[in-house]
Amino acid sequence: MTSNAIAPRFGGGTGLVSRDALKGALNNAAMTMPRVGGDKQFLKMDKGNGDWIYGQDETVVEDDSLWAANPASFLHGYISWDKNQQVEGEVMVAISRPLPDVGSLRINGSPDGGPTGEHGWQFQMAVDMVCISGADAGTIVQYKQSSVGALKALGSLTDGIGGQLEADADEIVPVIKMKSDSYKHKKWGRINNPIFEIVEWRTMDDNSPTAEAKEEAAPRTRTARAAAPEPDTSGEAGDAELAREYEATAAAQTADTPRRRVRR
Repeated sequence: MTSNAIAPRFGGGTGLVSRDALKGALNNAAMTMPRVGGDKQFLKMDKGNGDWIYGQDETVVEDDSLWAANPASFLHGYISWDKNQQVEGEVMVAISRPLPDVGSLRINGSPDGGPTGEHGWQFQMAVDMVCISGADAGTIVQYKQSSVGALKALGSLTDGIGGQLEADADEIVPVIKMKSDSYKHKKWGRINNPIFEIVEWRTMDDNSPTAEAKEEAAPRTRTARAAAPEPDTSGEAGDAELAREYEATAAAQTADTPRRRVRR
């Protein structure tokens, strides 16, 4: 990032919680393992090819671009999908607050107030990110998902920030590259999972150039992604979990209907 500090790019008044409060909130989120609005755009990973895309136009995230994750923006909560794979209920709160009691959640229009889909209420997390390099610089997105792979990626961010707080570091803003890895499932074929690679740490008011920006820019190319070790999903339980994740992804894509895909 070559100009403005990170905090203003998150919208100025981020309301950053104290170090102790943030540490406690992140610990709470880790133990339990997030509402798009304003100028934020929805970020998702195409499970078919591993591309990261955002917004109604499905703009493809530029290769090797850098994104800063706002540590004060993490949300957690629950989402439910009806039998038509449409969102029928969603409750999200800041991770500085306890998770809502799932037994007390009610859905308007439901016969008994509970979810009508077969999976019920599903745990979900979210985080806001701002691009600080390349063609997307200044773009603010929200990544909000309930899939197993997404929760692992978000968990890696909270774990990383928690480690920084344990070390009493001032740099608590992870700067990441969006990547993916894949494996071949016997039933579902090639499966892509999201990865947030932390490449450096920043303070909220850091406006110095990124490490990569200090070097002369080189032509960017999409590199091949190494296949991750294939997890044990051969049993019925593994297939059921993968099926649920596929359904959740399809529902999320339906809820954010794309117009066209834009490649930079």
